[in-house]
Amino acid sequence: MRTGADYRNSLRDRRRVFILGEGRVEDVTTHPATQAMVEEYAAWYDRHADPAWRETLFDAKGPLDYRVPRTSEDLVRMGKCFSATTFLSAGNITHTPAYGHMIALGVLHAVGLHGAPTPRPIAPRSRAPAGS
Repeated sequence: MRTGADYRNSLRDRRRVFILGEGRVEDVTTHPATQAMVEEYAAWYDRHADPAWRETLFDAKGPLDYRVPRTSEDLVRMGKCFSATTFLSAGNITHTPAYGHMIALGVLHAVGLHGAPTPRPIAPRSRAPAGS
């Protein structure tokens, strides 16, 4: 897993970010409007290397953040992990770097409940003749 420094460095890629009323942000890692969130995400990555967080963020199978739950125990451990990391910001930062994984789990769950959709051909639209 990357470190907080790795995360910060990945953002220094000349991306184009604009702030209304100010214009382009040269470096999102140092700009006052974005720096605090960058630091929160960097801290999230660094916690994974902190021995004090090891029991909360990992088990024998690896990091809980990206786990596909197979048992109720997996869900309980994942819930405790997400709760502990979200609690640090009093719930204000709910979209950790693992948030995309949570969306994917929701999609997998929906497919499991309802099955994959059956592809069906899309009929071409008929166009009315010009001038009608």
